[in-house]
Amino acid sequence: MQIEEEKKLGTKIFVETCPHYLTLSYEQQDGYLAKVMPPIRTENDRKAIWNALSQNLIDTIGTDHVANQLKLKLGGENVWSALAGFPGIGTILPILLNDGVNQNKISLEQFVRFTSNNAAQIFGMYPQKGTLEKHSDADITMIDLKKEKKVTSDLFGGFSDYIVYEGRNLKGWPVKTIVRGELVAEDFEVVGKLGHGKLVERTINLFSR
Repeated sequence: MQIEEEKKLGTKIFVETCPHYLTLSYEQQDGYLAKVMPPIRTENDRKAIWNALSQNLIDTIGTDHVANQLKLKLGGENVWSALAGFPGIGTILPILLNDGVNQNKISLEQFVRFTSNNAAQIFGMYPQKGTLEKHSDADITMIDLKKEKKVTSDLFGGFSDYIVYEGRNLKGWPVKTIVRGELVAEDFEVVGKLGHGKLVERTINLFSR
């Protein structure tokens, strides 16, 4: 793999993937609902990304979230005029828990690094973010590995009215989110106060493998 070769040569390179590259392939995807850039590839490519993830050759997992609506997504006459991207911010954790942790493709420790710790270090926000060490910000997402729920676009209550994982039953969901020690979300409901967000000062770059 070229990524591994570059890292052996000492190249300062960070690698990210997204849940849709771990779960979708063009062999199984009908139509162009999942049009995205870079595009969905083959089933073999999907398996190769999981393999790279399990070997820690990938540093972070992002969402590439695009908050569009179905009428905008499919508004064009063909695949070339359809919008690229789709909503994904609400499903990143359950997808990784269901397809990754619960199927022993990655460990919980890797899950934490890919979704939090590594990004905080790469972007110079560690140890304020990405850790539960003393004096950190106490940002915590509590998960239930046994919680099962069916994915629907209504579940997330956002601008988008569709989701590529519609109807999938996923096991493993976040149940509470705490930001700087204060509860901001619980059981799929936002309970935090407006204005709780805060700019995070950072220095670039403290990350080393």
